[in-house]
Amino acid sequence: MRGLSEQEMRDDISARLAAALGPQARNQAAFDLRVWMAPEDGGYGDVIMDVAATDAEAVLREGFSRIRFAFSELSPSFPGYVEGAIIAGRAAARQVMGLLSQA
Repeated sequence: MRGLSEQEMRDDISARLAAALGPQARNQAAFDLRVWMAPEDGGYGDVIMDVAATDAEAVLREGFSRIRFAFSELSPSFPGYVEGAIIAGRAAARQVMGLLSQA
């Protein structure tokens, strides 16, 4: 879709929604387009800045002091999917609860 204009993307997505959900799906109240790979939209660019950083996931899973990170790519299962985000979120919540019980 990168080669399409914003309107072409809207039209294509609306057509796909209508094909999957019926013609009423073309009548969106709002349409918000985000290119998650674009840094200005908050997504990571999948760019490795330090190829020697082989322990990045372990460092992020460990957290820092009372700060914990949770996102799908840190999940031990289903990374990159919503299920992975849920699993990672639950693991981080357990860590935070453990920290709170020690305080």
